[in-house]
Amino acid sequence: PEEPTEPETPVTPEEPTEPEAPVTPEEPTEPEAPVTLPFTDIEPTNYSAPYIAKLYELGITTGTTDTTFSPKANLTRSQFAVMIARALKLEAKGAPKFKDVQGKWYADAVQALVENGIVQGVDENTFAPGNTITRQQTAVMLFRVLQFAGYDALADVPTFNDAANISPYAQQAFATLQKLNILTGNEGFANPHEQLTRQQMAKLLVLTLEAIQK
Repeated sequence: PEEPTEPETPVTPEEPTEPEAPVTPEEPTEPEAPVTLPFTDIEPTNYSAPYIAKLYELGITTGTTDTTFSPKANLTRSQFAVMIARALKLEAKGAPKFKDVQGKWYADAVQALVENGIVQGVDENTFAPGNTITRQQTAVMLFRVLQFAGYDALADVPTFNDAANISPYAQQAFATLQKLNILTGNEGFANPHEQLTRQQMAKLLVLTLEAIQK
């Protein structure tokens, strides 16, 4: 197929072409007031609700539909690219490099991140926008976001119980995110090869953006 299968939940309406609100967090991670979201599939008591609310408030995400966020759906590469580009207020300067994003709603976001060294393709001509991403792929992208903002690596070796399962290319990323308490793992395990869900993304992205603000 020319483009990987997208999740069952439609993703096209999720991200408008351009953000309508500021996309850089300016306040603490979790709002003090009760979370008010238009998404019927997010319980206010869910751990991810404050983070999803922050992304929604800042215009970084608008959900998979007007009333759903699909918190447990796996995150695609194109979805994450759009959210990061909005959060950093990045716009592409050139035409899309990858053939499988040309003419798509996420083309500008992907190209902007490519130009700033935050994402790469799966090969020279392919981005695979509909592919889902693992926790270690996410860690590397967020580490590049930190580097873009001026961070250097804070550690080289993570201390998770399953650190040996983390691929060499992602070790420094996990170690730095762990040091910043952005990615703390699940009961001491990083689970690097697990697929990342949309609600997990919300927490990790907000914490990364807040680290940049400090």
